Amino acid sequence: MALQQSTASLSMVEPLDFYMNEEMQSDNKFMTHPGDRSPTFIREAALKEFQAYKDVLTSHGLDITVFQSKPEHETPDAVFPNNWFSTHRDESSNEGFMVTYPMKGLSRRRERRPDIVEFLNSKYPHHIDLSPLEDRAGGDMNGTLGSDDSAAYLEGTGAMVFDRIHRVIYMSLSERADEHAAKRLIRTLALSASHVPHSKGYELITFSSQDRNGHRIYHTNVMMAVGTRVAVVCSEAIVDVVERETVLNRLTESDHVVVEISWSQMENFCGNVLEVKLPDDSLALVMSSRARLSFTQHQIDTLLSHYSELISSDLSTIETYGGGGARCMLAELF
Repeated sequence: MALQQSTASLSMVEPLDFYMNEEMQSDNKFMTHPGDRSPTFIREAALKEFQAYKDVLTSHGLDITVFQSKPEHETPDAVFPNNWFSTHRDESSNEGFMVTYPMKGLSRRRERRPDIVEFLNSKYPHHIDLSPLEDRAGGDMNGTLGSDDSAAYLEGTGAMVFDRIHRVIYMSLSERADEHAAKRLIRTLALSASHVPHSKGYELITFSSQDRNGHRIYHTNVMMAVGTRVAVVCSEAIVDVVERETVLNRLTESDHVVVEISWSQMENFCGNVLEVKLPDDSLALVMSSRARLSFTQHQIDTLLSHYSELISSDLSTIETYGGGGARCMLAELF
């Protein structure tokens, strides 16, 4: 089975209890305080955006598995499921396995609901559970960034951007992206694939990135995305020149066309895009309407030279008050 970067099967969580999660605002600078907007107004607007987004995806033939987050779950960020689990498929045996991740916020840990985990386990019987890393002695919610014995957080494909074909993980270090946790994941993935002849383990490329105000970027997937042939990256956010060149050179070495975006475009979620596979095996790029309008025409032309379509939907409420966009709302089911 050939390695696949993208899939037509995705999971989403309907945000029946969506609101701005103040617990996570300290390091997510993409979030905006709602001011005098009522929780009811925000929740209803987010639900409309979710439904329209799901409808657009299904109209393109994508297979969407939907779960619901209800008020009793107390999970306001559940609309972003890609942070707490990822799925993978062995290219030789075609066996599926899933990874569950250690989350920084207490409310976000509640997203790992037993009913969803049970459903995923029925499809991915091999389960790598990294969530105990969040409970190690000495940990708190301030992040550890390099400690090997305290709590560590690694928020899935928000913290890590996978190049599944070339076996590279790009990761911007943050309170939610711990290097030691990522290395443990890579070792575990290598052990899972040890019975596969010539199986290649993942290479980890870490760097630091920040927004225009000098704040550390909380998730890698808001500043870069990697597809089969195209990569979108806000390289000016990688302030260290050596680290920036390392990222760009590695993308070039793996034959990616690099679409560089500005800080302003990153703030409009141009980095938070996801490649998907359509039923005819062509590739499309999914993004929010805000991101679509922020790309230049030249960038759009470049993207369309590699994708059959750019699929977009209005996610302004979820982006503004949740601090995540189109990619964050989709967990791939390989």
